[in-house]
Amino acid sequence: MSSSFGVTLDGLMRETLLIGLHHLKFKNGAFVDLITKDNSVVDAMEVLLASTHLSSFEKEIVKICQEQFITLRNRFPGLEQPDHLDRLPLVASVDKLSEIFNKDAEGRGLYVPPSMMIQTVNKDGNVKESRVVNKDGTAAVEWWYARCTSWSPGRVHQGTSRDDKVVY
Repeated sequence: MSSSFGVTLDGLMRETLLIGLHHLKFKNGAFVDLITKDNSVVDAMEVLLASTHLSSFEKEIVKICQEQFITLRNRFPGLEQPDHLDRLPLVASVDKLSEIFNKDAEGRGLYVPPSMMIQTVNKDGNVKESRVVNKDGTAAVEWWYARCTSWSPGRVHQGTSRDDKVVY
């Protein structure tokens, strides 16, 4: 999925939320009309926290993400961005949030692609080969990613597999 948000802290958080809420249709799409790309990250999380659709466990993860995000925003205001080390606690929490989105989607029978991919790219920008790193640390060559249409740093743009599963 291509990103129009870039690699800012706000953009990465917003993209994580929108992928979970819009693409994966978290809680059967309950938040598609309530949270859009125009909502601030904090406001989007407030909507999730106020919802009766989330369990107390899910709300706790959202709350931790929100608190860590606000802490980083206060430490790095405006256009200033935290470095990778400063982002680590938030990244760990966002990983848990993404896991909730993924499990919800998988529970409804949706395909959720692996979360880490290493790609070899031709000079023309087309993907030559993709290796997916699974949660257990194993890696495999994934032939269907070779049909991805283009590449940009950190993103795989939409392509389709032979069995018509959308790959991001």
